Amino acid sequence: MVPEGRLEALWGVWSPEFVFPHDRFTKAGYEVVVATLGGVPAPVDPASLSLGLQENDQASVDFQRDYLSRPEIEAALVRPARLEELNPEEFDVIFVPGGFGVFEDLGGNPVIGRMIAKAYGQGGRIVGALCSGVSALLSARADDGSWLFAGKRMAGFPTSEMADFGVAHGAPWLPEVRLIKAGAKYVQGQKHTDVVVVDGNLITGQNGASAKRTAQAIVDQVGKAAHRDEFTSRRRAG
Repeated sequence: MVPEGRLEALWGVWSPEFVFPHDRFTKAGYEVVVATLGGVPAPVDPASLSLGLQENDQASVDFQRDYLSRPEIEAALVRPARLEELNPEEFDVIFVPGGFGVFEDLGGNPVIGRMIAKAYGQGGRIVGALCSGVSALLSARADDGSWLFAGKRMAGFPTSEMADFGVAHGAPWLPEVRLIKAGAKYVQGQKHTDVVVVDGNLITGQNGASAKRTAQAIVDQVGKAAHRDEFTSRRRAG
């Protein structure tokens, strides 16, 4: 647990929320593009690799450290693409991992909001987010200015878990509170457990413990979409 009020001591992306989805997407054959606002380096929060925050699973921590030390992963994190320059129409999935740096940088940010809105609202693409990464959904607006995800079921970093980290009191705002106020049907499972919510093409996970299953749910949804497209093409051809 992080000392009370020490939000400033946490930064960057949360390791398992980046590593496990990236690994799953790569194994599924996806071309993964890592991007940040302005193309600035994407550091991994060192606290996220501590045994105490990884259920004392040494094998899991070792895997993540090895994965992050791969030259291609190091390069992707040190020199990510500029989010502002990406065309959402060129991607099948937009995925936002969690982390306290993500929470600070993307919560309500108009750049990621416009990208998500264009991909999900206009293009019917899949949007996934983990833990505090769901804060990136808040600025996604429809053409009429309404929130794109109002009425959608979603999970995300709950206030109760933030309190356990000792950062709820010092946080500028709370994702759970803002999501509910915006109109989300917020789903909270038991603290620090694997909770994944699928609502159409919106796929969200509660925390780092949900990383693997959230990634798998996205892969499954991509497969379903590909099958539907193939079926539609056959019907048109017939």
